[in-house]
Amino acid sequence: MICTVTSSAEPVLLSEWVRPGTHINLVGSSYLGPVEVDSDLVARARYIADYRPGVLAQAAELAVAREAGLIDDTHVIGEIGDVLAGRIPGRENDSQVTIYKSLGHVAQDLAATAYLHQRAS
Repeated sequence: MICTVTSSAEPVLLSEWVRPGTHINLVGSSYLGPVEVDSDLVARARYIADYRPGVLAQAAELAVAREAGLIDDTHVIGEIGDVLAGRIPGRENDSQVTIYKSLGHVAQDLAATAYLHQRAS
C-alpha cells in the first residue's frame, strides 16, 4: 500500500515503480492542479472515488490522464461506499493495481467520527 499526501505539481509516483497488486491512496490534492501520480498509473489502475462527481470535477491526476486521451469518465468504476456495501469489487485479482482517490468528503469524515466515538464509548 502506498499513500500519497503531497500537493506536488509534478508526479511523485510513477507507474513503472509500482508492483502488481499494489493499492494506492491518493489523498494529497483536492483540486485541479497538483498531480501526485503519472497518467500511466492512473490508466493502469482500477480507480475508485470517495465521491464520483467530485472526483470527476476535481481530481487533477484523473483530469490529466483524461486530457491525454488515456481514459474517460467511465474509468472511475464507483465509490468507496459501493465497495464497502459489496456492490462492486475493490480488486478483481491479486495482481491488479487499485487507486482510491479521496478529495475529502464531510459525510465520510462524520461517519468515521461517529463510528470511532461509538466504539470508544
